[in-house]
Amino acid sequence: MVTTMRGALGLAILAMATGCDEFAFDDPPTTDEQAYLALQQETLALQDATGNLDVTPVADLPVVGSATYEGTARIALDPLAGGTGSELIGEASITADFETATLTGQADGFYGTVNGGEVTSFDGTLFLSEGAIDASGAGGDQIGANLNGTL
Repeated sequence: MVTTMRGALGLAILAMATGCDEFAFDDPPTTDEQAYLALQQETLALQDATGNLDVTPVADLPVVGSATYEGTARIALDPLAGGTGSELIGEASITADFETATLTGQADGFYGTVNGGEVTSFDGTLFLSEGAIDASGAGGDQIGANLNGTL
């Protein structure tokens, strides 16, 4: 059984929604800039479509079946002292297996800027591992995972 999730599962895991305004360029966009803009627009559309949905408490998730998120992943880093922040946006696939209460996934195809530099593409893949869905956590519902890889 495959369940369609509404709520924060995909968004909460990798902070996939962005609050940025549209990115602007002084010169005609390069191929990397075009890819970045397309991913940014997809992310903004996802945010618009899911921003007002209620979060499903972990205890209310199904106990059988799975749900898969296919969309964008955003990595945003605050600027260092006096610097400019960094933002990478890529494509992600995350699967929640409700029977085993686990999460797996990966993200790749990243484009973005580092410290306000030019938009560029980033090779490599980030892997979501040791993901767990836990409704018995002392601090309340917990969804967590490790993110490993190289870009």
